[in-house]
Amino acid sequence: MRVLFLVSVASEFPVQLELAIYLQQTQKTEVIFLVNFVAHDLSLVCEQCHARGISAIFLFKPQPRQNLRYPKLQRRITYSRFFGRVVFALNLFRKCWTIQKSTETLFAKLGADILVVSNNKVNFFHPFIFRAAELQRLPVVFLPFGYETSASYRDKLGRTSTERSTLIRRLVFRAVFRQWDLPDVEHLPPSELIAHLFYMALLGAYPSKPLSPYGGNANIVLAESRFMRDIYKTLCSRHTRIEITGSPNGDIALRAFRNCGALRSALLSRYSKSSESSVVAISVPQYMPTYWPGPNGIKKYYDTLHLFFSDLHSVSIDVVFICSIHPRSGIDIVTAAAGYDNIVFVADSVYELIALCDFYIACESSTIRTAIALGKPTINYDIYNFCFDTFSSSYGVLGVTDHLKFREILQDFCSRGSRFQRASSSASQVSHLFAQSQLNACADITRILRLCAKNKVLIV
Repeated sequence: MRVLFLVSVASEFPVQLELAIYLQQTQKTEVIFLVNFVAHDLSLVCEQCHARGISAIFLFKPQPRQNLRYPKLQRRITYSRFFGRVVFALNLFRKCWTIQKSTETLFAKLGADILVVSNNKVNFFHPFIFRAAELQRLPVVFLPFGYETSASYRDKLGRTSTERSTLIRRLVFRAVFRQWDLPDVEHLPPSELIAHLFYMALLGAYPSKPLSPYGGNANIVLAESRFMRDIYKTLCSRHTRIEITGSPNGDIALRAFRNCGALRSALLSRYSKSSESSVVAISVPQYMPTYWPGPNGIKKYYDTLHLFFSDLHSVSIDVVFICSIHPRSGIDIVTAAAGYDNIVFVADSVYELIALCDFYIACESSTIRTAIALGKPTINYDIYNFCFDTFSSSYGVLGVTDHLKFREILQDFCSRGSRFQRASSSASQVSHLFAQSQLNACADITRILRLCAKNKVLIV
């Protein structure tokens, strides 16, 4: 069996690599990674593939880092504003069409049995890739990682909108997403994104209910837990079969949790910390240029980080803060915490760190589900003010957007105060909804992959 893995976001690569290694070692499967450079710089992904003897193919030419945002004309247009928009629209259509046709040709040449992707993040060029797979009758499998759905995709478009809607633009938006309920927002996505969505419809690649923003109707949906299964039930048709398989990330966390004592002692010893110290795992918030754009946004981000690390350092109790840097973030984040002896940065899997900690700190991350599964109280420091309602105090997660409030809750958690006790109790009560009981996610997913490849069914 030949399996293709599509990776577009650095954070989704570890879970794909875990499954790829399992397939290579136990199933004698040929694995090829398709690296989509359109949105992110994924040079490190390619290096890790080559280090393990796995083939990696660039789908598209890598872009310079300064051009990694949504594609736009790089030269100044001296024509009229209307004609400039026409030129832009034609260039965008050419790009979308080229992506779809070139990927379709590649799929035909490789002769693969299945395409494996993550449903963690929306990539605006994915629909064209999946349409190419559909035309080549190549089954697409979405790993149980995130839960981007047509509804969350629609809401994200509403949240990132920047231009006031007009009747024409609203009608176009409604026509493209005629199966969706239009979000109740004053603004719609930028004009270039409206054009992009229109081309998705024109090329047959636009999203459709009840699944994901990537189009198509699935026969089987993979879920990591009962919690995710119940979410998918509200999004899928009644004919869709939902399989709870767990996830490779869950395997990492559960394996570490079962050997917590030895691993925790080794971790503290590595950094010359007392074995009696409390351990707090932190997923350092990444910089999101979509929400804080430009130089002012970068400055605001680093100002926020300096305050964040200063708050951690102000804790007088014997606590060690173990920080994991998001795969998309740079190592320069470490400089923001220079000189703070109770803060250390590690390269260990964040899922392993969650298993070893006393409580967890993250920013609207899917990793919070793992913390709940292991009964770990969590502080959700929402620096971007997303205010998603996915997690609440009933799950042992305390959400905070204000710096002073964060410091107050942090002190309470570090001293095992009343908020910590309530959060710990709540997490323990609902952990069974998020947990996977056995270390068999890769085996279960592989079983379904073979079923999918044999019967040519779409699995999400």
